[in-house]
Amino acid sequence: MLCVEISKEKSTIPVAEIASFCKIKKVYRDAVPCEGEALKLKRLAYSRSVNDLLFSCSPDELQEKMHGMHYDDFCVRVFNAGKEKESMERAIGAVMDGRVNLKSARNEIRIFLEGNEALVCRNLFTIRERFDERRATKRPFFSPTSLHPRLARAMVNLSGAEKEILDPFCGTGGILIEGALMGLKVYGSDVQERMIEGCKENLRFFGFGAKEKDYDYMLSCSDIGESEFKNVEAIVTDMPYGRSSYTAKEQLCSLYERSFERFHAILRPGGKAVVCTNNQSFLMRYAGHFELRSLHKIYVNRSMCRYIGVFIRT
Repeated sequence: MLCVEISKEKSTIPVAEIASFCKIKKVYRDAVPCEGEALKLKRLAYSRSVNDLLFSCSPDELQEKMHGMHYDDFCVRVFNAGKEKESMERAIGAVMDGRVNLKSARNEIRIFLEGNEALVCRNLFTIRERFDERRATKRPFFSPTSLHPRLARAMVNLSGAEKEILDPFCGTGGILIEGALMGLKVYGSDVQERMIEGCKENLRFFGFGAKEKDYDYMLSCSDIGESEFKNVEAIVTDMPYGRSSYTAKEQLCSLYERSFERFHAILRPGGKAVVCTNNQSFLMRYAGHFELRSLHKIYVNRSMCRYIGVFIRT
């Protein structure tokens, strides 16, 4: 059994990300016990660590249960203990067997206190993605409408894609960059030629497609209605919706209606479309060919929220 330590984001996305790869057993405030393949969870955006769940018990039973537990080289970390954190760590470390190493232990025992339950885990790995180093202002081709890389990565994860993704409104390529870094084949299109050229520049900046023989990505300058991509595993896209978004003077309601119709034609049966917009009603109104699996709200500022819908092609 695994136990994922999630970030403290006030959002449904951290748990939904995990559910894309694992069978969730229970959801606590900071920890999510689940069954699945640990290595797949290295790609998570809104989680902090992945741990092996050893056992659970009441907090009062911790010292008795952990008495004599042996590790040659270990440390104990307790979460959600407040002012008692350090005293609990010392007391539990004292009853265990082995050498305590507070600086560079090979075995980090993590204990998550969740109400009347203590989840005792051994850390497998910590997730340390440098998302801020890939934010829009750090790329050679810049657009102010780009998603933050952490959210772009989470959207790819919500698709559950294992081989490929398509972003039919790829813009400067933020979603494609995250997909490529995860080892996926990435395909993109945009109606503006300058966006396609800028997207290529950004992908090359992060090491993709630098040589002619590389086929890390495929891009096309085309309207969504003219997209030639077929039978793709997943669509992940941030739809046009802001004042600075380019829509070739087409009304947004028309663009969304055409787009969802084309998404259905492009996706293989059972494929997922993860769509971001600032208008929840658009997701509900025009996705009639899809089954809505989940909907997530992201607060941006006082005047704007983003909505991410996860749809499956029926």
